[in-house]
Amino acid sequence: LKEAKVQVFHSGYIQWDEVEQTPGVYDFSSVEPTFKVIRDNRFDFEVAIDMGSIIALSYDRPSLPSYIKFEGFDDPYLKERYLAFLDAFLDRYGNEIDYLLLHTEGAGTYFTNHQPKQLDGYCNLMNEAMKHVRQKIPNIKVGNNGGGEGGESEKTEIVKCFTREADFIGTGSYPDNDTIYKNPEDIEIVI
Repeated sequence: LKEAKVQVFHSGYIQWDEVEQTPGVYDFSSVEPTFKVIRDNRFDFEVAIDMGSIIALSYDRPSLPSYIKFEGFDDPYLKERYLAFLDAFLDRYGNEIDYLLLHTEGAGTYFTNHQPKQLDGYCNLMNEAMKHVRQKIPNIKVGNNGGGEGGESEKTEIVKCFTREADFIGTGSYPDNDTIYKNPEDIEIVI
């Protein structure tokens, strides 16, 4: 990787509903091998971790630990548990990472097609989570991928909502899909 001049190492998703199946009991065994490689090799590049979305990949329901009864994204218990999950992760790995992406894949489709009334609650939760991460470990850059799928006006509102507290916005490029941002200029126009 050093010979390839890698500057940022990106690790895959860490799904809350897989890590915390019982309140307050966290099983990070699925991500431990990634951190072992990083520790053992003392890589000289920045590390980006992708916290999986709490919008399920099916885009029709939240992807939460089974012990949480979904009452809405503004539910105080949901917020309490999500921030506790982030704390558990940061206590264990926070000093080893440079970027934390609070993934929102599916948000555009979820809020456009299914639950537009829940968008404000979700945005508030994600923005509070970003502030929380930054307060706990100030040197981590925390951001969001913006949930850019969906119609043009919907993704504009969603990206604006998620940029309030973000240090960065992650995006993907899918040349075979017209609903995803393809050019950095498209995002600049929205922001």
